[in-house]
Parts: sequence; structure tokens; C-alpha cells
Amino acid sequence: MSRQRAPESPYDVVERVEQGTIEIKEHGMGTRKPHADIIESARLPRACRRAGEPTVEVLASLPSLCHPKGVSRAVLPNRREFALFATAATASLVAACRTHTPRVPTKPAPSSSTAALGTDLQAEILETEDGNILIDANDPQRGPRDAHAVLVVFSDFECPFCRDMALVLERLRKELPKRVRVVFKHLPIPSHTKARTAAVASQVVFLEAGSDAFWRFHDRCFAHPHDLELDHLSAWARDEGVKAESIAKRGPEADKIVAQHVALAERLGIRGTPRLYINARRVGGAYPYDQIREWVDDEL
Repeated sequence: MSRQRAPESPYDVVERVEQGTIEIKEHGMGTRKPHADIIESARLPRACRRAGEPTVEVLASLPSLCHPKGVSRAVLPNRREFALFATAATASLVAACRTHTPRVPTKPAPSSSTAALGTDLQAEILETEDGNILIDANDPQRGPRDAHAVLVVFSDFECPFCRDMALVLERLRKELPKRVRVVFKHLPIPSHTKARTAAVASQVVFLEAGSDAFWRFHDRCFAHPHDLELDHLSAWARDEGVKAESIAKRGPEADKIVAQHVALAERLGIRGTPRLYINARRVGGAYPYDQIREWVDDEL
């Protein structure tokens, strides 16, 4: 007489790595996730899913709960054992996440790239899908040098979409102050007759008064895009402690830096603004905050 096979438990644990959850099917009931509260507590951290952490290995580390025919299936006789399983699996995955440290995306620039800039400037290279971007002390920046997400934006003060992008980047910087670094590059479009003058004036403010003054000037330009005549720009510069004679004196130096940014944009194949790079990723045009934040999270 053949021996009858023991019936399976009413619960099968199915691993859903791509969804980042552990789901349960109940046989014959047509009900999914009967233990929704426990399943929610077992949701895998997003960074683990993205980094491809060894979820199956976590299951394999719990042999008492694993199905004999494979680690991707398990039987759970009761709610308590499932709770123990979910807790142990989640703890293992969180520990794996904590050992994963994203790398700083920039690297030191070779000396040949910075010889004309002066030995006191610590230049870096950001490798992107369009080519290398040189970041140096002439670039207005916000955020720590060791940030894991470096956002380089090519922008035009007369471009309304650049204004939208500026608001998105400012929100990102405030929400992720230690993890995001924003680098500004000038790209005044020739058809915008006031954009080049505004770019040069803002660069003079940066050279004379530093980063904080530049970003206040930057915000003012975007807030008043129809007032970018030289008299207004000079008045805003004076508000940042930059005298009119300084604008005249340092104007050629600032114009040269703007020209370098424009030449870099041409080498990268940029034809319009805004153009954003999130580490290596190219982002052309303006996108809503949620989309940009998702791409930034991918780097973190």
C-alpha cells in the first residue's frame, strides 16, 4: 500500500524580490496576504532590493522553515512561526544594507586638467554618460564634498524651466543636506539676450563674496527674470557686498569662466537648458520633484 503524501500547510511563502515584499498565498481560499500586518513589517528596504542583496540566501539561512525542494518556498504552520521568520529575514537584510556604502562619485582630476586653474584649486572629475565633467573651485556649489549624489546643473537665468529645476534642487538640498551636493554651471542661451550678463554678474558675486552670496543672487535672478538689466544686477550685487568697481574689474575673469562652462556643455552635446547630471545619469529638461527624487534615491 502506497504511503500517502502529507498535505502541504495552508500557507506558502513566496519571495517577491522585485516587489520587495514577502507575500503569502492561502490554498483554496483565493486570499492573498492573510497576515498583512506581519507582511508589512517584513517589507524589504529599498536599498537592498536595488543593490540585489541576497534575499534567497537569507531564506536559506533558516532551514527549519525552508521547503525541502527549494529555498524559494517555505511552509508556515502558524502565525507565530511566520512572525519569527519575517523578523529574522528582515533583520538580516537590514544588516546587509548597513554594510553597503555608496561610493563618492567624483575622483581627483589629473594635474594636466587643472594646471591653468592654479595649484590651490582642488578639482574633481565626474564621469557621466555624456563624458567627463570638471568640477573646480570656480564652480558655485552646495553640499559636502563626500556626498554620494552629485548633481551638476547647466542653467540659464532667463529660462523658466531652469527656475523650476532650481526649486527642485533647493528642496532636495534641504531634505538631504548631508547626502546631496549641487554644482552650478552657466549655460546662457544666445537667444536670451540678458542671460549672459546675468551669468557673468552672478559669477563675479561668487568670486568676490563666496558661495552663500552667489546662491542668494541666483535665487533673486530666478525670482525676477524680467529685471536682469545691468542696473538691477549691480544693485543686487551691492546687496551682497560687491561694489560696482569690482564687477568691472572681475568681469573679464567671470566671463572667461562662463565661456568655459559653455564650451563644456558643447562637448557634452547639450543643446538646451536645463541639463542635469545625477552622478552619471543624464536628465534633459525639467521634471517634477518626485521623479528627480527617485533618481537621486537610486544613487543613495
